[in-house]
Amino acid sequence: MMLKLDIFLLPLFLMVPGITKVDAQCSAYDQDILLNPGTWSATANGGTGSPSLIINNNVVTGISWRSNGINQYVQIDYGSDLDLAGLVYYPDTINPNTVTEYFVEVSTDNVDWTTVISSGTMPPPIGSRGIPVNVNFLDVYNARYLRFIVANSGESIAELLPVVCNSSNAYPVINCGNAWMFNSGAATATSKKGSSALDSNWEVAYITDPAGTLPDNKWTTSSPYDYSSTAALSFYPAIAVNTSVAWNTPVPNHYTWIGATQSREDVLYNTSGAYPGGGDQNTYFYRYRFSIDDPYFADNLRIKFNMWADNTVVRVFVNGADQNITPGGEYDIAEKYIEMTEGFHLGVNEIMIQSYSEPSLQGILIRNMTWCLGNDFGDAPETYATATAPSHIIELNYERTVQLLKMGAANTDAESSGTASADAKADDTTGTDDEGGVVSFPSISSNNVDSYSVDVTATNNSGRDAYIVGWIDWNQNGAFESGEKAVSPVIATGSNNVARTLTWASQVFADVTDFAFARFRISSDDDFNTSASADSYAKDGEMEDYYFLIKGCIKPGTAGTPDGFAKVGILTKAASTVANWPESVPDGYLVMDAASKGFVITHMTTAQRNNLTPVDGMLIYNTTENCVQLYRGTAPGVDNTRTGWNCIERACNE
Repeated sequence: MMLKLDIFLLPLFLMVPGITKVDAQCSAYDQDILLNPGTWSATANGGTGSPSLIINNNVVTGISWRSNGINQYVQIDYGSDLDLAGLVYYPDTINPNTVTEYFVEVSTDNVDWTTVISSGTMPPPIGSRGIPVNVNFLDVYNARYLRFIVANSGESIAELLPVVCNSSNAYPVINCGNAWMFNSGAATATSKKGSSALDSNWEVAYITDPAGTLPDNKWTTSSPYDYSSTAALSFYPAIAVNTSVAWNTPVPNHYTWIGATQSREDVLYNTSGAYPGGGDQNTYFYRYRFSIDDPYFADNLRIKFNMWADNTVVRVFVNGADQNITPGGEYDIAEKYIEMTEGFHLGVNEIMIQSYSEPSLQGILIRNMTWCLGNDFGDAPETYATATAPSHIIELNYERTVQLLKMGAANTDAESSGTASADAKADDTTGTDDEGGVVSFPSISSNNVDSYSVDVTATNNSGRDAYIVGWIDWNQNGAFESGEKAVSPVIATGSNNVARTLTWASQVFADVTDFAFARFRISSDDDFNTSASADSYAKDGEMEDYYFLIKGCIKPGTAGTPDGFAKVGILTKAASTVANWPESVPDGYLVMDAASKGFVITHMTTAQRNNLTPVDGMLIYNTTENCVQLYRGTAPGVDNTRTGWNCIERACNE
């Protein structure tokens, strides 16, 4: 037997100028229940208690508007026209003042009114649970004002919410900055709502079974109720509940328990003592709808929940698809964990959590475990598909202090797109210098490489095994190819600052230049170690691009007859170790020699250097770049691509 408290009432077919009957009742999926965004106002033609209490998004017991005469009304101004499809009535839990008979009128101008319900009757209250009632209009009316007329004296309204069709702002757009909104009872990223406040995002519906006909294992996924059962249900905003007397589970400041009733009790509860017998069974569905407007986010969203429920979580659905969790036992309020990575899409999405409860208490606690900071892209030249294609979602712990999966010590900074650069340093010099996974690259002395290894440090606290995949452009064709890939050993979750070695075998270096580009990526995506490419998306981790000297060598000078010998020398030791010094030094102009002193050239920062008027051959030590720099002018005769100031780097004599 299914018990449902939806009220459908015949309207008077009396239309007045200015009221538009939009269409027949919109589908349940196109409906949403709005909380007051802070712009609504309410008035009344009598009664006690401020009418603003019925639109304050709160149902605290005894804090309500109450009629003290017949046919008194509260009137709500929504500030603009809405497509009204119904309303949700939250009663005050102080009995016997629940509304019994009522009428509903709507208007666009607060002058002409249309009656949409001429004689409505609320179901009798069940104890003092404070169970909301969904009232559906048979048609949808475009109106700005709503009057709820209470026929009798002494009856109260705790909250009155509109059910609307096709609301353009009904569902939050989820991005990396507002993942806290998945938390049950959340008010902000760092605070939760008070007891009896209405949840801004989670809605709830219920199915009751007073006959106790569910099977003995009804708290498992063999329950006959599933996602298809929700099509016939009416949802309403869940209610934050007081945990101090309900459950012992500790609750931090940024989320709290929510439930289907104001009293925390089950909807169906035989107070004569049916617990834990075969009757009084309750199934609850908690629904969260949100929007995604970024295709990349839709493809790579990863949501991780910790959940506690009285009695237990049975199923979780993403856009109707069962996530196949392992439910707990019949009276298990233990923590349940789920990671959702598939089935999200652009537009409206839905997460549905099904729980089972037997009397007397019910509720659920939902905590989103992670945040994302944004995306991490590469900075190699654009031939390596840097600007848009390869990227990672940067996943942080809830406190947003620790990156869960990364290379090197620094947390990764977020970027809006890749920034192609000739030396793969654009990411290093923008925001945080976060590319520190590779400490050094070994040099090769031959173009034919039998084996080449690079050590990369990594941290993995993602809850999943991860791998590092690296590419070196051995053939220097401007692309990272599958044959240029190496994969690290597994990095188990819980690993912090560990080193992993990537090894390339049987490579041939093209020797176009002595430098090479490399890309390293870390992720815990499924099959990342086997299927990752250099230009694909990843749901977590980091990417680092490098431009490094790979073929470094020193060749002996060419023998021959010098053009002359040095004439001037500066000696700071007792005697020269070379006979006829300095005249014996070939092709020199000024020769210096010392046993305990070093030659120090001018030190300056890049900013100071840029104030110079340089001449070709000027030499400084740049303290910003930490290298010796030579000014090569605007048109050097050798290697004319390296103009201006350049760090002196090791290379081969040719």
